[in-house]
Amino acid sequence: MCIRDRPKTVAKPVAKPKPKKKAKKQSIDPTKPVDRPENATVPKPLPSNAQPVYPKRLRDEGISGRVVLKLHVHRDGSVRGAKVLSKKNSATTEDEKKSASVAFLKSVIKVVKSWRFKPATLAGKPISVWHKVNIPFELTD
Repeated sequence: MCIRDRPKTVAKPVAKPKPKKKAKKQSIDPTKPVDRPENATVPKPLPSNAQPVYPKRLRDEGISGRVVLKLHVHRDGSVRGAKVLSKKNSATTEDEKKSASVAFLKSVIKVVKSWRFKPATLAGKPISVWHKVNIPFELTD
């Protein structure tokens, strides 16, 4: 067999490893609410925020309650929206429970709209976050 008759071996090109993509820093749009990142500060309510008024009828009837909200605290410290997470009260009948829930919620919504916060910050810059607040309506002696 002569050299010319030997099958030619073709060198396969060696695939270069693809460069790994750099992980992009997770960017946060400071105007849209996010669940507060672990390394962000917590929004702090201003001392001037009014508290919800305990509805007189419910106080007179001895009905207590609790409203839990998830507030959209904007980067300027204003409240831009809210979601009701839960509402409970000590009324006994279904009609009383519904009526008490509506009364407590109206009282809460009336003041929450005007609340102001020292906004949450991330790396020293204010961001918009969801912030959970628990508003109790408790009877005291």
